[in-house]
Amino acid sequence: MTASTPDSTLPDWRVTLAFGLLLIVLGTVGLYLSVFVTLASVLLFGGFLIAGGVLHGIEVFRKQDRRKGTRLENLLIALIYIGMGLLIAYDPVAASAGLTLMIAGLFAAMGAIRLTHAWQRRNEARGEAAWHAVSGIIELALALIITLHWPISGLWVIGLLVSVEMIMNGWLLVFAAFAIRKAARGESVPAAAG
Repeated sequence: MTASTPDSTLPDWRVTLAFGLLLIVLGTVGLYLSVFVTLASVLLFGGFLIAGGVLHGIEVFRKQDRRKGTRLENLLIALIYIGMGLLIAYDPVAASAGLTLMIAGLFAAMGAIRLTHAWQRRNEARGEAAWHAVSGIIELALALIITLHWPISGLWVIGLLVSVEMIMNGWLLVFAAFAIRKAARGESVPAAAG
């Protein structure tokens, strides 16, 4: 594409912009309703587990696999999915507390890995190592904050993370919309650094 010919194959930038703004608004509202967003997200996850288990169970009986134990193993997997989904639906508050503790563990592990990486690369790529170290420290701090406030943090952490993700994706779509508009007009769009 040259700078003088607009590209008619690009999506409508207004739709992308509208979706981006909608995500920003919903994410911002979600920050204020983080308990609701947490419980809704956990219940949705439980629903996905139940649906996945049911579909897996249906597939077990549709298959003509004659190998010994295969049908029983797959049926047990389906029942585990369904059982976990039902447990989440029965007590979403306890499920959110458990998932939040797992998120804290994930942050702790990622922070430790990033700090280890920063230490190993400290002499080769100082700038990169510094950013890895900062990221690792932030992740360890998040793990500590979540753990110290647990189980109460189980009510708001997931909702906060989902809301922040919505806001970040919203801004990404807003910037993408402006780039699409610019490209559609035939203006040059700077290439992403990479």
